[in-house]
Amino acid sequence: MKSVSGVLRAFLVFAVLTGFINRAFGAPFSGTAAIVSSTAARFSFSGPNLTAQSQTPDWPGGPVLVCNVNSICDVNLTVPSFSSFPPLPFSGSSGTFNGVMADSLSGGLKFSGSMFIPSGVTDFNIPVALQGNIQGLKGPGGQLLWSLAISGTGTLSTSVFLVSGVQDLFFAATYTFEGTATPVPEPASMLLLATALAVLASHRRRSASTRDTGGTPSTPAKPV
Repeated sequence: MKSVSGVLRAFLVFAVLTGFINRAFGAPFSGTAAIVSSTAARFSFSGPNLTAQSQTPDWPGGPVLVCNVNSICDVNLTVPSFSSFPPLPFSGSSGTFNGVMADSLSGGLKFSGSMFIPSGVTDFNIPVALQGNIQGLKGPGGQLLWSLAISGTGTLSTSVFLVSGVQDLFFAATYTFEGTATPVPEPASMLLLATALAVLASHRRRSASTRDTGGTPSTPAKPV
């Protein structure tokens, strides 16, 4: 009976660890993103077990980037999800991860890089690094269904809107990118894993105690 109980405990721990490891594997993806006039943003990316898309309508706004001519300009921009904007017609977000569908997304994609701005050049293609996080929700601001840490690389394409000779104004930034989305375990999964590891440790201690006493757990000696 003790042997069967030990096998069941080991199976429980194995099942939990297997599920945890499967969840921890990153999901590859590729996609596009854009931020326009500093007031509108959209992204769409997908992979074998992942989709995510978010958009807001374009409307007049200020420049995305203002760069001094003949100098290096940092191009660190965030493309936020629909949830970062007020509700508007023709806007929204959705996604799926491992078959779990979310009808709203929060978080965003952060692109970072730099470029030199020579005088008279109007079109630029710049390599960028990608970091970020995306959460899948059941309704705007609703139940958290999944959370993904985003990392990767891409290319920023942008053009000067106004060439002044002193500063260049960029009103739009578009990206193509690829990377990996890594699941962030929710607290319930972490608690389940900790419980399983505790069960395994307890079983090992009992097994060691049984071996040391020739088959029966050791008990403290009674005082005389």
